[in-house]
Amino acid sequence: MGIGRPTETTAATEIDAVGLITPNTVDVAAVMLSVLRTGNATITPVNPMYTPAEAAHQLHTCNVKALVVHASSIELAREAAKLCGLAEDKILLMPAYGSSKAEEQAVKASGLRFMNDVLVCDEALPIINMTKEQLQSRPAVLCFSSGTSGLSKGVISSHRNIVSNVMQYVTPQDDLRPDDVFTGLLPMFHVYGFIMAIVIAPYLGYTVVSYPRFVLGHFLSSCQHWKVTRMFIAPPIALAIVKSPLLKRHQNQSLRAIVSGAAPLSEHLHQELSRLTGSYVSQGYGLTETSPIIVASYKAKEHAVPGTVGVLLPNHRVRLVDPDTREDVPVGPESRGEVWVSGPNVMAGYLGNPEATAKALEMDAEGQIWFKTGDIAVIDASGFFRIVDRVKELIKVQGFQVAPAELEGLLLEHPGIADCAVIAHQADEGELPRGFIVRAQTPEGEALTAETVQAFVASRVVSYKHLRGGVVFVDSIPKSSAGKILRRLLRDAQNVDALIKGSKM
Repeated sequence: MGIGRPTETTAATEIDAVGLITPNTVDVAAVMLSVLRTGNATITPVNPMYTPAEAAHQLHTCNVKALVVHASSIELAREAAKLCGLAEDKILLMPAYGSSKAEEQAVKASGLRFMNDVLVCDEALPIINMTKEQLQSRPAVLCFSSGTSGLSKGVISSHRNIVSNVMQYVTPQDDLRPDDVFTGLLPMFHVYGFIMAIVIAPYLGYTVVSYPRFVLGHFLSSCQHWKVTRMFIAPPIALAIVKSPLLKRHQNQSLRAIVSGAAPLSEHLHQELSRLTGSYVSQGYGLTETSPIIVASYKAKEHAVPGTVGVLLPNHRVRLVDPDTREDVPVGPESRGEVWVSGPNVMAGYLGNPEATAKALEMDAEGQIWFKTGDIAVIDASGFFRIVDRVKELIKVQGFQVAPAELEGLLLEHPGIADCAVIAHQADEGELPRGFIVRAQTPEGEALTAETVQAFVASRVVSYKHLRGGVVFVDSIPKSSAGKILRRLLRDAQNVDALIKGSKM
């Protein structure tokens, strides 16, 4: 499918948003860039693993006018559309390569149209000249980021935000070559996968090998076949590669660089990945709210110190702030503080959520806007960042953010649960949600087991939010006088032992 524009009957207005539900495919770039090329619409990519309720929350928040879906996500799209009041004739189907004509006819008979049916692709598109104000204010992408309030929030990333971050990342890189081949393995609905595969690679004219799902053997053999030169991954993928004997069978002599992001990569895993692949391994750091990259590593400057995420990208300002006193912390080997960042890539705010925006963004006396990341870092004398903790209570599971408050609210809907708390449990594969449960003094509470609690959660939310870190039954949840859950006490094994009535892991 080529990049086109909507016909007059489906033309987007300045405030219109188009939803996209799909696994990674070669068509994702065409769909996203088609929407952005109109100049007056924004795209909001939805996780295809979401439950209908989760997808409907995102579609409703963005007030989507149309929904483009992959054939594998039709049922999810239909159910979500019903929940948020979107008419079914606003659901458009992406081309499904490999589908038979009979299957395509069956889809059409169901009332859904292919996106091609509403695109005009045979005429030159006019050049769109946006004003400076439009570039700064007009949303390009609405990715969603979880927060401590529970439900995910729509991050308003303007055209200026995205373009700025592309230039911030690309400009200092000194190991990019005209024949580079990128992996498109990371989910393209996630800002990390989106910026690398949909924006940076096309900007540089590079080839992207798209993967709808991660299957280690296929991934390694495909990288070898297509002579992938730059692999973009997250720590769970790095762990799978290092621990698998398949790597010996699929050595890729073309592979020069592996970039890990979305969550910290341990020093040991960093070193092992580099040793076993013979490649230059580096990390990056950023957030959805920063479009996303703030810190990265470069080869010539040897900015790939294991255990660190690199150095600050150009055109950023950063502060370390004491989260309690809100005073700046002097940079030094033992100094640590919350990372506050300012730059042209920082979001405009959260869609329809001024309260959350006010908490995340702060203007200083000079009129500079600072985004409070919630991450605690140490910056050494050479400028290398090491992320050591989080002010926020978010749990990062395989690069995805999980809000404890969302799971706690869900758990409290169960008639057998009187109280609960969710924290991050550190496992070999990274952080996993662990639930602490107080049984209700009812028959439902007495019958409650770890397995039934886990099954209850699994039936309601996407897989990475499941309580795979275990379930612990306790007499009470420790809280402050203000009623705030004291999660640090739940992380302390001695305190947990004092709270446990009986646990099943």
